[in-house]
Amino acid sequence: MKQIHDSRVAFTLIELLVVIAIIAVLAALLVPAVRQGMTSARRVSCVSNMRQIGIALNGFCADHQGLFPSTTHGSTGGPDPEHTNAWIYTLAPYLGDVDEIRISPGDPRRDELLEHNGTSYIMNEYIAVPLVSFGGVLEDFTNRDLLASPVRTYTTFIGAESLPADITSDHTHSRLWVLGWPTLLQSIQPDRHRSGSPNRERTDGTANYLFADAHVNTLHGTELKSLYDRDPDFARPPQ
Repeated sequence: MKQIHDSRVAFTLIELLVVIAIIAVLAALLVPAVRQGMTSARRVSCVSNMRQIGIALNGFCADHQGLFPSTTHGSTGGPDPEHTNAWIYTLAPYLGDVDEIRISPGDPRRDELLEHNGTSYIMNEYIAVPLVSFGGVLEDFTNRDLLASPVRTYTTFIGAESLPADITSDHTHSRLWVLGWPTLLQSIQPDRHRSGSPNRERTDGTANYLFADAHVNTLHGTELKSLYDRDPDFARPPQ
C-alpha cells in the first residue's frame, strides 16, 4: 500500500517570529522615508504658491507706482474679503486660484482658514505699514521701487499655527521680534514642513520665505534661529 505524504510545509514559531521581526524592521525603515517624502512634496508645493504670490506682488507694484498692497492692520471691516484690506484678496486678479494658493500645504488650520477667509501666508509688517510717530513718518518701506535691496527684503512668511484662522491674521508684527524668539513664534512658523512632532523652539523642520524680487528661500528652523540670534531685526529691509 502506497503511503501518501502531506507536502505542505508549516512555519515553526521561531520562523514566524523572524518573519515578523523582519517586517517590523522594514516598516521602521520605510515609514520615516515615506513621511519625509510627503514633507518634501508639501514644501515644494508651498514654494510654488509663494512664487506665484511673489509674481503677483510684483505685478501689483508695477500697476500701483511701486506700492505694496496694504494688510488688515488696523482694519475695522467685516470678516469677508470685500470689507477688509486683506492683501491676498487684493492680489486675487493677479493670481490663478486665490483659494488654493492662500493655503500652505500641510497647514493644520486648512479647513478653518478656508471657512473664515484666512491665509497661511502673512505679509511682513515692515513693507505694509510705515512707522509713524506724532504725525510724522519715521520710516517707510511700503514702496518696492524705493527698496535698497529687494533681493534681501522679506515680503511674506508662513503664519504661525497659533494665529487665529481668520482674515485679519494676514501680517506679522515683526517690529516686535527684537523682544525675543517667542515673540517671533507668535507671528511665523519656522517648522511648518516637518515630519514629526514640533520641538519647543519650533526649529525641527523647514519653512519657505518670499523676498521682494519674487525668489523663495527654504530655511531649516535652526538656520532661521541662528539668523535671529545674529540679528533679531532681520525682517527689517536693509538700507
